[in-house]
Amino acid sequence: MKQTEKADKTKLSRKAGRRTSPALFSDFLKKEWPMLMLASLLLAGFAVVRTYSASFISDIVEHLQAKAPLSEAVGLAFLGAAAACSSYVMRYGGSMLCVALTEKLALQTRCRLVEHLCRIPWSEYERQRTGQLQAVIRGDVQQGADMVYSIFSRIELNVLLFVSTFVYMLMISPAPAFIIAGFTLFMAFVNQRILTRQKVYRKRSRDAAGEVAETVLTSCRGMSTVKAYRAEGFILSLLGEKKRAYNDAVYRAELIDTGRLSAYNLTSSFVLYATILLMGYKGIRGEVNWGDILVFIVLVRQVIMPAEVVFRWMGQVAVGIAAWERIGGILEIPVPEEAGELPEPENTVALEAVSFSYGPEAQILTNLDLELKKGETGVLIGESGSGKTTLCKILCGLYGDESQRKEQEPEENREPSREQKQGQEPYELHGKWILDGKEWEGGAVPWCVYNPAEPELFHMSIYENIVFGQTQTSREECMALAEELGAADFIRRLPDGIDTVVEAGGRTLSGGQRQQIANLRVLLSGRKLLILDEAFASLDVERRQRLWEVLEKRRQRQLVLLVTHEKGAGSLNEGAVRFDMRVINKKECN
Repeated sequence: MKQTEKADKTKLSRKAGRRTSPALFSDFLKKEWPMLMLASLLLAGFAVVRTYSASFISDIVEHLQAKAPLSEAVGLAFLGAAAACSSYVMRYGGSMLCVALTEKLALQTRCRLVEHLCRIPWSEYERQRTGQLQAVIRGDVQQGADMVYSIFSRIELNVLLFVSTFVYMLMISPAPAFIIAGFTLFMAFVNQRILTRQKVYRKRSRDAAGEVAETVLTSCRGMSTVKAYRAEGFILSLLGEKKRAYNDAVYRAELIDTGRLSAYNLTSSFVLYATILLMGYKGIRGEVNWGDILVFIVLVRQVIMPAEVVFRWMGQVAVGIAAWERIGGILEIPVPEEAGELPEPENTVALEAVSFSYGPEAQILTNLDLELKKGETGVLIGESGSGKTTLCKILCGLYGDESQRKEQEPEENREPSREQKQGQEPYELHGKWILDGKEWEGGAVPWCVYNPAEPELFHMSIYENIVFGQTQTSREECMALAEELGAADFIRRLPDGIDTVVEAGGRTLSGGQRQQIANLRVLLSGRKLLILDEAFASLDVERRQRLWEVLEKRRQRQLVLLVTHEKGAGSLNEGAVRFDMRVINKKECN
């Protein structure tokens, strides 16, 4: 019986899914508590000193009533102004600390999202939409991070100002102070109920914004196709539908917010004038001196405005909470624990009885067998949609063996998968690896590299795009291989040669130039198994032949698989071994 060895199987980490975005926000607050404490102390100082500065009004009135020298009243006025100015200095310092913490949280959250997206299974990443991801990373992260500024620099500040002002009002006239406090608490309760409804429409507007972004990005990438087919009207109508959904959600959210603030402002104006009448009546009866009456009226405005600001910024907090929920939707994607690595083979790599499907209705591969040998160049040929790309991703270990994970968990402990909860079919992968004659049942494949049919260039230099972090590869080695492939001339003609920075996607380069850079990347990767998908598609005849010659040298020490839809591709090289998807995929045979 053939010996069977198993790599440690990948398990989905439940703990990773539980580490949601609200926990990320609260962890940040715990970590940065010294800075937040300093900001809070500065803001508390602002509230106390500003409230204290109002007391100078009463002193000035008393001096004027006592017919004291005018210079004394002027001096008190300067002291009150100085106290007010010093309070604003403290407010500025506290607010700047909150701004710095806001930007720090935004940066950390964006890095956390990118790190998480790099760690989630490839099948999960494929289900995400580019526009939605960009809307989350750009917009939602900033709105979520702005909660630090909203809560501390706006809400906390005005709550402290409200409390200090209310205490001073109690010292002047308790009854009106309690009436205003009761009114404020009642409005806070009503405001919270309204914000619950507003939050729903805020989240819808963010979802709709992601749809709009997705449409715009797709249109920009395919603008040449849009113009060639005169489809501008169709694209604009499609964009218009998504824009109307966005506008409707924003309109409803703003309508609720406008009604909420209008009702509050009308009611607060009524309370202000009622307070003026009441305090004026008390002044006429001699119950309160006129200096304290003026201070009380100033404090009424000072206590009403903070309450209004708190309510307004609570709306921004509602936006931030909705944004954190969308961020959490990404961070809750479960991350596999580290899988055992398949050992690097010396001579052969084979897949046996591989089947892959998205539910029973979408069978892509059925009982597929494939074997690659050192010294041969495998050429995988098949029509579009035959499963070539899926097979390449399986070879690179991008899809874990879903059947093994299901078998590992008892039936009663299995939870519905994330895809099932969202109405999507989870994939199913079955099959075995055979490395140098030994059977394995899946694991990480660090010795394989896959160059997709549409290679992606990043906003960095050509050298960095080629080595992709492997700085042990020198520029001289890159240019030497570029010379062999016929790519050295165009690289030298660039403004800074191999150190020229290209735009994201390589928009300033031709299709053939982008393909050559991608071919350099895979050939200099140092991996045992090289998979090149449509590596010849954008090359002329001379450069195709050069690439074949380089691959012929590489196959003596590496395993090479070329993927193409051209049926005559395998005849270009005597050492090529053809794998026709119509033959090796039993689904196609059936």
